[in-house]
Amino acid sequence: PGGGWTTTRPPGSAGVARDPFDGMRQVRDLYDRVLQLHRDLGLVESGPVAEVEVDRDGCEAQGAAEVQSLDKHVAQHQGLHSAMRAVGLELRSSDVLVEVGAGRGRLALGLLQRSSALPAGVVLVERDKARPRNTADAAIADLLADHFPRPSEKRPRRVEAPSPSTSPALLQRLELDVRHLDLGGVSMPGYSPSAGPSSFVVVCKHLCGVGADLAIHMVQRQKHLVRGLCFATCCHHHCQWEDYAGKTWWTESIGMAPADFALAAKCSSWASLRPEPAKDRDLASTRDSKALPSAIALQYAERRFFGRACKSLIDLGRVNGLRMSGFPSACLQRYCESGVTVENTALLAWQQQQQEQEHQEEQELAQELGEQEHQENQELAQEEEEQELEEQQQQQQQQEE
Repeated sequence: PGGGWTTTRPPGSAGVARDPFDGMRQVRDLYDRVLQLHRDLGLVESGPVAEVEVDRDGCEAQGAAEVQSLDKHVAQHQGLHSAMRAVGLELRSSDVLVEVGAGRGRLALGLLQRSSALPAGVVLVERDKARPRNTADAAIADLLADHFPRPSEKRPRRVEAPSPSTSPALLQRLELDVRHLDLGGVSMPGYSPSAGPSSFVVVCKHLCGVGADLAIHMVQRQKHLVRGLCFATCCHHHCQWEDYAGKTWWTESIGMAPADFALAAKCSSWASLRPEPAKDRDLASTRDSKALPSAIALQYAERRFFGRACKSLIDLGRVNGLRMSGFPSACLQRYCESGVTVENTALLAWQQQQQEQEHQEEQELAQELGEQEHQENQELAQEEEEQELEEQQQQQQQQEE
């Protein structure tokens, strides 16, 4: 989007002059359609994502300066944990936490440190081999083995590899592509299929572009094993139509073509444009007005909005793909301020039937406890009446004597 645009010439068109503004006309046309889509979907005023209240462990941010003073990764981990907890995806002792695109495993460690219950195990999936001293593996293994104390999330200068005494089987690091991940083959000492068929919670933070789509396809194939997912998406300009998880929604629901997707993916990089100083903005406006006709030129603010709009549409397609494949509760949430990261949207989905069943079981248990308490109160009242009647009889007998 920042460079020149080229078009493919039809056969036999050699020597025909190419319209230098043709590529920008395509962008303007897509911009107008995306803007109309946002109006039709009601996204211009309210935005495509829901705000989530971020748990700051008792420290409330008073402004952008204080937000930026926090470590950005810690703030993101706090926000993602709050988003998961808001939809009932907080970790349970019967879960297995799977972080795809794990890198050093910092997200898994951050979630473990903030969870009230530790999972049965953790699986870190990364395509590239990680260096033991640069990962959080040792800290995660210690947490799972001891449950207390919980180490600081800040990375120490030296992190040793997990020792055999820390039960490394509770933590597994798999070096493979996420598309080849088989959750059914995961074996953990504390994990038992009898705990429930949906025991895996899959998370990732900024798994670039097509990686998020591959992770979604992996979850869709094994949805009977997955209790829920939380994906912080990013780098939409690396998305590919062949692997996109929202093809049906993109073509049938909003009437866009695969070529529109490719262009929208490229233009999504404009969302991360930094605010221009007034001087640079005036120069850019003058330069654009000289290079492009005013009818097709996009101003700086329009490019930033267009980039965010393209990201939103791509993520909405993923949401609808998950809804159609057995996760009707899938949604988008903004988990932190844009001052922390401009890639601040998380895709969440969970097994709604399982949560409804758990809620129903809780209600039945509460009703059963209520009935039991009512019965105990009745028995107690009956005993009191019998005791009072017995005392009256004794008093009457004493008076007669």
